[in-house]
Amino acid sequence: MAQIIELPIDGFSLKEAVTYLNFPVADKAKTATQRYKISELGIIVGVLTMNDEVELIIKIADGVEQLTRSEFTARFEVVND
Repeated sequence: MAQIIELPIDGFSLKEAVTYLNFPVADKAKTATQRYKISELGIIVGVLTMNDEVELIIKIADGVEQLTRSEFTARFEVVND
């Protein structure tokens, strides 16, 4: 089974956000059997600094999402396998 990395709730530092580049992510809203399928995983493809806040850019099947840490931790989990 995939190893999940828990992230703190407060905002990302730029250095920390960059370390997550190319990590796969799973949608917490999906069932455990569904979320870890290759076709359901997203990937962290970029980092953006906007309004003094660091955000992750995530490529998912439906498109691209731009999320702050609080938004990210509410919806996704980093999969480190």
